[in-house]
Amino acid sequence: MALTVWAIAVLSLLCWSYLYLDYGARMPAEPQQATGRIYPYAYKGRIVYVSGPERRRIRTAAWVFVGSMVAVVITFLLVGRSSSDRVA
Repeated sequence: MALTVWAIAVLSLLCWSYLYLDYGARMPAEPQQATGRIYPYAYKGRIVYVSGPERRRIRTAAWVFVGSMVAVVITFLLVGRSSSDRVA
């Protein structure tokens, strides 16, 4: 179980990192009404503009990563606690 939780955390980090770098590299620095890229997104001290679905996608990836890291910490605390109970 701990390995599964850790794998989800790593995959969510990779997904979020990919989106972050991809958006920074190819999103416009000015709003584009025609493409729907009108929502500002902060990227390394500058603003790029993304569409609504793109903004939801990167926010979801970030929250999935945060949630999975919380699950990793809780899982490893519980696994560590149960293994120390068996030793005693």
